[in-house]
Amino acid sequence: MIAFTLTHFAATGLPGWWAVLLGVIGVAALLWGTHALVLTSLFAFRARDTARLAAYFLLRRGRATLAAASLLVLVGALTALLTEALPALLAAPLLLSLLRSSGPVIVETQEDFTV
Repeated sequence: MIAFTLTHFAATGLPGWWAVLLGVIGVAALLWGTHALVLTSLFAFRARDTARLAAYFLLRRGRATLAAASLLVLVGALTALLTEALPALLAAPLLLSLLRSSGPVIVETQEDFTV
């Protein structure tokens, strides 16, 4: 919904600061989703606990969040410049890179939030 609104923003009639706010919310949601993806794939937490931990790690582990943001920028640029099929073709190396860059998140989750 955010992406659709931003691509057709001129038709909305909203002020320009609203587009910036939507962009920030969209990027934060994507980064939160990448942390949630890592936590969901490696641990068996309840959905609400996964959501809370992903939000916690957004600010707690800035390097992991920055690494996830750089991967999202890379995928977005490659998709815009080349083809939409490229992220699907590069899914395995991209996910491996996300897993390696989320090492501190994984270690802290194992040490502090599991038995």
